[in-house]
Amino acid sequence: MPSASGILAARFPALDNDAIVPNPKVVTVSDPQDPRPIPVTTPTGLESGGEASYEAAAEHLRRVIAWYNERILAERRAEAPDRDLLGQLIAARNACADDRQVLDDAGPEDVARIAAEAEERFKRLTQTEQ
Repeated sequence: MPSASGILAARFPALDNDAIVPNPKVVTVSDPQDPRPIPVTTPTGLESGGEASYEAAAEHLRRVIAWYNERILAERRAEAPDRDLLGQLIAARNACADDRQVLDDAGPEDVARIAAEAEERFKRLTQTEQ
């Protein structure tokens, strides 16, 4: 019998946490307490200005969490819900919710990382739907 993560990967290949970020670029994020810029590698198109903001990171996470919520609801309403898949979707959604809580106290470098990861995850998740 395949593992739960194997089942999820087979149905949603974009959930692979080790996927490489395409077209990375270095953006500058500044810390209000340290005026020196901090270079951070992020996917292109993070924001129009190229800098990760708290608001952008929160929005990226909101979209990913909403995607998981839709899939969780659909799986629960299915005639024969796949309990393993449902567990994987819930765990992935909860990990994003944890990132959302971390974001509140995150410094600029962590904000940029969280935004980039959430944006890339959303792109991968929505690519599987097309």
